[in-house]
Amino acid sequence: MHDRQTDRVRLTAAPARLAALLCVAALVAVGCGDEPGDSASNGDTVAGSTTTTVAAGGVNALDHPDRVPALVRKHLGENPEIRRLSLNSNGFSVEVRDPKKRDNMDDYDFYNGEWSTRPVSVTLSEIGEYESVTFSLGDIAWDKVPGLLQQALDGLDLEGEQVGGVSFDRLSGDAPRVYISVNGLRGTGRLLANADGTNVDVQRN
Repeated sequence: MHDRQTDRVRLTAAPARLAALLCVAALVAVGCGDEPGDSASNGDTVAGSTTTTVAAGGVNALDHPDRVPALVRKHLGENPEIRRLSLNSNGFSVEVRDPKKRDNMDDYDFYNGEWSTRPVSVTLSEIGEYESVTFSLGDIAWDKVPGLLQQALDGLDLEGEQVGGVSFDRLSGDAPRVYISVNGLRGTGRLLANADGTNVDVQRN
């Protein structure tokens, strides 16, 4: 026997199901209902680079190198002794001498807004060179880094140039330096300069 009451229930429920399906489709279209702030782009990129979206609290250290010193100081103290500092589009890593156990070196990574750390294996000869190969955040001219990045891109005719990474280190007895790697459609190249922005040299590999 045909149930007219059941038909009325089905007809009443149909619009509700349709509305639910439309709502799901809308959520998928805008990223499955992400709230503002679930992910964040760090603004304009260096010309020639690719925009990278990083997690909230993270940093694109190539686009915003000026944010790195404050993050390092907040986590590691005002003046850590650094052996190597590397920047990329997802964050950065810094190799630091242990202020309490002076023979130890540790690597600290800041990616997607979170810190992680691991010990670095070092030899006796490396320990003996710590004083001559470490440097401080103040040795880097942070305000000049964006200009150096642009100079690296402009100085190489590689087509579709992108900055691959930026690293700071110090050879024994020398001034701290910066190394910027560049990738392009026609090869690779690099910029090498003092960390204070002087003695700039750009070469294609």
